[in-house]
Amino acid sequence: MDMLQAIIDQIAGHKGKALTEIPKMADLTGLAKFLQDLRNQGMHPFLTGDITQSNTRHVRARPRRKPYIVAGK
Repeated sequence: MDMLQAIIDQIAGHKGKALTEIPKMADLTGLAKFLQDLRNQGMHPFLTGDITQSNTRHVRARPRRKPYIVAGK
């Protein structure tokens, strides 16, 4: 978070707001397949760089734990 704040301060100068929390990342599942489909159809998405299935991270949703109450004496 410190690195992100430093980048924001450099871009915005003295007008930058202090970060209170880390921004949530967008789900990019399927992006590599979409870009490959574009390449197969003859388009050249060169601004995206080299995004492949092997270098995209798959985030698995963790099952939510159920809260429980510990009874006192």
